[in-house]
Amino acid sequence: MAALEISDELSGLFKRLEQGQRLLNPADQSIFATEITRRRLTPLLLEALETFSDRKPEDIEWEAFHCREYRQQVLEDLKDSRLGVSDPDTEELLRGLDCELPVAVHNQLRRAAMTGLADFYARAEIVVRGDLENPLLWDKPTHSLATPLGGANEPELNFAETFETFISERKIYCSDKQLNSIYAHYNYFMRFLTEEDGVPPTGRSLSSVTSQVAREFKEHLRQSPSNINKKYNGLPVRDAVAAAKSDGSPTLAITTQSKFLQHLSSLYAFAIDELEYSGKNPFQGRADYKLVDQHSRDARDSFSEKQLLTLFSSPLYIGCKSLSSCGRPGKLIPKTSYKYWLPLIGLYSGMRLQEITQLRLEDIQQYKDIWIFDINERHEDQTLKTSQSARKIPIHQDLIKLGLLDRVWQLQESKEVRLFPDIKLASDGTYSGNPSKWFARYLQNIGIKTAKTSFHSFRHNLKDNFRNAGESDELSEHFCGRKTGSTAERYGSAYSVERFYKALHNLEFACAQELIARHTSDH
Repeated sequence: MAALEISDELSGLFKRLEQGQRLLNPADQSIFATEITRRRLTPLLLEALETFSDRKPEDIEWEAFHCREYRQQVLEDLKDSRLGVSDPDTEELLRGLDCELPVAVHNQLRRAAMTGLADFYARAEIVVRGDLENPLLWDKPTHSLATPLGGANEPELNFAETFETFISERKIYCSDKQLNSIYAHYNYFMRFLTEEDGVPPTGRSLSSVTSQVAREFKEHLRQSPSNINKKYNGLPVRDAVAAAKSDGSPTLAITTQSKFLQHLSSLYAFAIDELEYSGKNPFQGRADYKLVDQHSRDARDSFSEKQLLTLFSSPLYIGCKSLSSCGRPGKLIPKTSYKYWLPLIGLYSGMRLQEITQLRLEDIQQYKDIWIFDINERHEDQTLKTSQSARKIPIHQDLIKLGLLDRVWQLQESKEVRLFPDIKLASDGTYSGNPSKWFARYLQNIGIKTAKTSFHSFRHNLKDNFRNAGESDELSEHFCGRKTGSTAERYGSAYSVERFYKALHNLEFACAQELIARHTSDH
């Protein structure tokens, strides 16, 4: 049925073109793009249903990787108006058109075909991963219809079907950790509503959540305990809030509250943009971003100079008993372990722990005679917090003196791929979980752990160093892969690797100089 609808729409578009339409509106371009996607996707689905059997995980990942690469290349070509790749699909679809098109219209169709190809490759990844029942694989998603609570006669989307389609798309580009967070926040909101009126998600329409309900949920989050599913498991959510108040339990962090509201707002925005939902987004603008920014600034302290001196003269760097007992004095200096390198790289780069732990050997590069970290998410197991996080930053000469490049070459000779092969991918799809826990324990063992110090404190130290050296906050933020809100930011960082190199090497890292001296004397 969906294919028939598309053919009718395409036929109508062709009639308008034959009548001399000189420009296409967005709806016309969407019709053309959708047909390109359908024509590419249908044979792929047939092939998958006929041939997929006992497939190897490495083959699936390889095919999925190529789907992402092809899609990215198509989008880059479209941005640069390199439209040739769409010509075979465009000409095939226009074969039955009995008129000569104006150049502008023909190029609009070519651009629409590029959009259709990009969409095809996104869906092709779903196919190669074997998720053949995914609603995104069909021309027009189908939804269960629920009667709106206002008594209107027109059909409406319900929460269960809308969320299923929403999360299916998110699976294309979100990590497991992000997906788990979205699931948890959605399920909690559904629980909050169902406990009030008994209506399940399958019977609850999107429009039944008014601005007043959204305000009530936001107020509920402000009072909700942070450990509600552990300490108060089994209690209705409102009873849990009352019990937490009585116990004096800590409430949800501001950042967590805002993520709840942001995820629900994204669900409504998706319904409006993709599913033709005509209602309002009751969660739009409810996340307290100013408070989140303030909380983020206040959440962690920098390490003091005394704490840094203690860390880099601790057993891990002057001799420990063993890798598992690296906080106890001994003779081992574990220079082949992530435990040795993570704090040092954090100190000299301000990189996030996940950015460091997911580094591959290919990400250690030489750029105009400067060794750099290329921070990216080109591979399936690499994720970045924001688009601004992708960047190239110089490797400080102190790290090179300490043997970082020597370690890279050792790993290359051993045919390793990642800089830290001793860190395994966790169940949440990240590499940083276990190292983060280890580092917190290590700080505790050597006596410098506080409530506001963690691996993230290195980022604050680097920003403080830049500020003390007279560098601008904008340079510091770009170096650390954070958004500054400037208009120019959308075009990438305004700072070159050479500028970053000069700024970085104007900083003082007194806490590591004794370590460097010991390393140099040993070699």
